[in-house]
Parts: sequence; C-alpha cells; structure tokens
Amino acid sequence: MGIFKQIFKALFSPSPKPSKKRAAPPRPPLASTSPVQKQSGEGLNNALLDKMLPWRAKEREVKEYIAEKMADFLPTAKEASGKICAINKALDGDMSEWSGAIYAGEVDGRPTCEYAETHKNDLRMMLRCCLAELKSMAFSGSPAAPFYFERVAILARKQKNYTLEVRVCELLIWAYELYMKAHRHNRVNPPLVITGSPRYQAIVKRLPAAKKNLERQREAITSA
Repeated sequence: MGIFKQIFKALFSPSPKPSKKRAAPPRPPLASTSPVQKQSGEGLNNALLDKMLPWRAKEREVKEYIAEKMADFLPTAKEASGKICAINKALDGDMSEWSGAIYAGEVDGRPTCEYAETHKNDLRMMLRCCLAELKSMAFSGSPAAPFYFERVAILARKQKNYTLEVRVCELLIWAYELYMKAHRHNRVNPPLVITGSPRYQAIVKRLPAAKKNLERQREAITSA
C-alpha cells in the first residue's frame, strides 16, 4: 500500500510545508453493528435483517474486510456524512434520500461520472476521480470504476510518465484482487464478475508494456 499512497501524496501535496502534527480526521463507522448502534434503531434493524437475510450478514462481512484493507482510502466522517445519513434513513424505512449516488465516488460534490467526458484529457482530474473511486470502494464495498484508471494510464504514457502508468495499473489490479479476495475470504460468490470487464482487461494487458517502457527509460537515464 505504501507505493500507492505516494502517488496521491506527491500529486496533491506538491510542496510540503513544516507544520504541527494534526490529529487524524475521524473516519466514518464501518458497516458493522457497534455497541452504540445496538442501542439505536439502526443497530436493531441491522441485527433483525441479518437474521432474516443470511446473505446480508455475509455482504456486511465482505464490506468490513474491504474497509479494513483499504483503511488508508476511507473517507472522513465529514466527507461521508450525507451517505451515512441516507443509509440510516433507509434502514428506518425512509428511502427519500436513497439513490445510486450512495455507491458513487465524488469530486467537489459531483459524481465522478460527470467528469468522464468533460475532463477525460485532464490528468489531474482523472487522478482525483481515481482517488474518489477508491474512497467510495473503501466505504461501500463496491468496486472502483476502471474508466478513470485507464484514462490516467493513457495520459501518463503520452507524457512518457511510465512510473505513473505502472503504478495506476497496479493500483486498480490490487483493488480488484482485493474485491475478489474479500468474497473468497467470507465464502460468498461476488455479485459482479469484475475481472471480466474490458477496461480492467485493458489495464492488465498494458501493465507489462508499461513496465518495459519504464525499464528502458531508466536504462537510458543511467547510461546518459
């Protein structure tokens, strides 16, 4: 995970400044039923639904596994507050705020899909979308959309930034392997066969070439 964190740290904190240590921002609660939740309507609803629907308990365990492994990408409580509120309302029977946006990554308050066409050639925005997708995956357990990772890989190659191309390919592959591993770990079949996605397969296929380009680039620099 360390190598992947460096990508976003380098890109979104280009000029580090000395500052006092700040406490880490609070993380949103995971999908498990905490002691506080057990005393609330949400906790009771979760426990009841888990007994009625065994598959739901398994799904919860899968999400917890993903959240634990992707702890570095979990959104803060502030970032996820709207989604948490909508989930709590839905558990109480109020579906007024429930929508597919619960599972969508967001950049500047807008879903990542809104940037797919307008900013597809903007490397920095596509990287922000990648990060938003990873945060969404850590929070919801749903796989990150591969489109943004593929766009970063394409744009990085055009700029001959093979280090970034390799890392973003490896990052998506790691996220998808984690998704599949979470389901195997909890002995449940994944609802989506994500590894068959054409965009994911394109990322897998371009990784060896990206590594070769990076190796040649490093050799050229060394011999210069």
